[in-house]
Amino acid sequence: MRCQYLLYAVCLATWSWTNAELFTAISEVEPLLETHKKIIDDLDDYIQKEEKRLYVLKKHLNLYKKEHGMAMEDIPNYLGNPINAFTLIKRLTTDLDFIEKSIKIGTGDVKAALQWTKKLLALEPKHPRARGNVPHFQKTIAETEVKLKRRRRGETGEDDEEEDSKPMSYLSKERKVYEALCRGEIEIPSEMSRRLKCSYLTENHPFLKLAPIKMEQMYIDPDIVVFHQVLSDDEIEHIKDMAKPRFKRAVVHDPKTGELVPAHYRISKSVWLKDEESDVVSRVSRRVADFTGLTMDTAEELQVVNYGIGGHYEPHFDFARKEENAFKKSSGNRIATVLFYMSEVAQGGATVFTELGLSVFPVKNAAVFWLNLHPSGEGDIATRHAACPVLRGSKWVSNKWIHQGGQELLKPCNLEYQQEDVMRKIPRPISRTSR
Repeated sequence: MRCQYLLYAVCLATWSWTNAELFTAISEVEPLLETHKKIIDDLDDYIQKEEKRLYVLKKHLNLYKKEHGMAMEDIPNYLGNPINAFTLIKRLTTDLDFIEKSIKIGTGDVKAALQWTKKLLALEPKHPRARGNVPHFQKTIAETEVKLKRRRRGETGEDDEEEDSKPMSYLSKERKVYEALCRGEIEIPSEMSRRLKCSYLTENHPFLKLAPIKMEQMYIDPDIVVFHQVLSDDEIEHIKDMAKPRFKRAVVHDPKTGELVPAHYRISKSVWLKDEESDVVSRVSRRVADFTGLTMDTAEELQVVNYGIGGHYEPHFDFARKEENAFKKSSGNRIATVLFYMSEVAQGGATVFTELGLSVFPVKNAAVFWLNLHPSGEGDIATRHAACPVLRGSKWVSNKWIHQGGQELLKPCNLEYQQEDVMRKIPRPISRTSR
């Protein structure tokens, strides 16, 4: 319970005073009143905080009971409502974490207890109970700090607490932008939108002269383009049928080891399909080469992903940062991303670019394309993006990640060298409510 360590340490100090000789002068006993007042204040503060904490926990408990009762009355209809299904997932994830943290508050102020114990040892160095408590308190503090670091680390992989604290303020701001983009509350400014065009793509491959592809600019510098009608319904169903029996929890590249691992910030199921497995898959890869003008020799396999209700992928980069080892075994970094939309999404599921203030909502049969790297080969941090939670329906996508190897003559560098940590001059996004 909160303050139990602190009160225990104070009581030890009091015990050491009260076990002094009985004929001690009154003037020497007076300091005990200060300790007495400290105990009263700490206990009063402790009770108030405990009452507040228990009140919050009771509110959650009552809500859980109410929702559980409603669900058990008619389970199919209850879970058939996407809002009910989403809030159920939320109560068992985010809300449950909050409840766990509220309960763990009761572990107490161990640092203050350690400080009081050291003060006691300064007065009575041979106090056996206090000497035994010091290593116990130190171990508890160390374990708590390790857990805190792991919770804060997320995708950054940082070990140092000071380094963790710096991106936290940035991440909290980014989180607000991410959520606002998913709600459709932010849009690109008119100075950008009036420059955007729609056209037919006829370059890159002779076949496009006969069958040009509809091309819609979504952003300029960095260039983000949507190619329409580049995947047929039959191809989509074929790819889905291949993927369904093999779905597993989606993974990400660990920034330290480069291995594929599950992550709390990516909630979906995925599978990888090779060109050799199906003529449809190989045909899709050739089509990607046609409309991107890039070679598929070093591209990754086609990844198929399904997001259910609440499925999302929090802000991330597709390329590996300098300090990461994600693609050391591959043919260079991920130079480009092609993301196919294989379904409409009733609500939610947009692809959002948090640095640009851009939201791209799924359009079945279309694909969104962007370059992850500057011409210099350094990562373009303006391409940081995310997949918004699916609120209603199901979201099917597939993506092709294209690597640098073999692109030297197709996408050559220019005379200007761009650093990874240099941010472009990006027009400030605007809020829809400001109009």
